[in-house]
Formats: sequence, structure tokens, C-alpha cells
Amino acid sequence: MQWKDANYTQTLEPRLYYVNIPNRDQSQIPVFDTALSDFNFAQIFSENRYVGKDRIGDANQLTAALTTRLIRQADGREKLSASIGQISYFEDSRVTMNPGDPLVSESKSAWVADVNWALTDRWTLGSTYQWNPKFRKEDLASVRARYLMPGDGVVNLSYRYRRNPNDGK
Repeated sequence: MQWKDANYTQTLEPRLYYVNIPNRDQSQIPVFDTALSDFNFAQIFSENRYVGKDRIGDANQLTAALTTRLIRQADGREKLSASIGQISYFEDSRVTMNPGDPLVSESKSAWVADVNWALTDRWTLGSTYQWNPKFRKEDLASVRARYLMPGDGVVNLSYRYRRNPNDGK
């Protein structure tokens, strides 16, 4: 395609990612450096919902996502990328960080959408949005800007809103 006197290639990239990890009792293993991973577009393609080695989450789930990109043909630079995805859970997760923690018992994750637009070779704008079908509202919304300074510097500005997960409203 042609846009503003430049030729671009548009991609359409479907992606499926299936994970099946059986449940194992880990209640006797102490938690030293493990935490629940931040939920974002990259994490929906992770095999473990935890960061660290003290817990390995059980899972029977399928992630489906779609990405499109505009790539400038002259130099291969990405002008625009837009992605959307969601996890479908086939079984409830039973592994928790601590005894008594609530189990994950949802059929689907929040929808995650991410957009990045290179205004120029130095300026990039981006936004992420997570919409939770269970509560029918956003879990997270963020906007960000990045400026690549001449030389080796980078300036990042961002604003992030996250709904209180204990809110339930």
C-alpha cells in the first residue's frame, strides 16, 4: 500500500498458543522470589503465570491473538502495529502462591489490545487497553510516548491506570 509518498507492506498475523501443564502440589515449597506476573500482551503467550522458580502454574488454556503491522518497504521500519488477544481457560487453575489464596476460576481472560505508531523515526506513541468481560469494564489503560535522542539517549513518558482487582465493580 502507499501512504504519504511511501510504500508499505501490511501484515496480518494470527497466533494460537496452547499450554497444558498438569497440577502438582507445591504447597510444601516455600516462596522466596516468586510473584504473579503482570498481565499484558506478551504474558498471554507465557507458559507460566508466575515470575520466579518457586511456583509453576497449572494450565490448560489456549491464547488466540491477531496482529497487523505496516512496514515501510524502503528500510523495513515498522510504522504501525496493532494487536489484540485473549486466553481461554479450559480448566480452573489450582496452584496458588500461598495456602488459602483464591483459585483462578474464569473461563476467559481480559481482552488485551496494544497499538504502537511511529510518528517519525524518533517519536513513537503507544497505548494498551485491557477490557474484562467478567466486570464489563477496563482492567488497565495506558498511553506512552518515546523519543530517541540524537546519540544514545531515550526519553519515555507514560500514564497508566489500573483498576483495583479487589474492587469487583
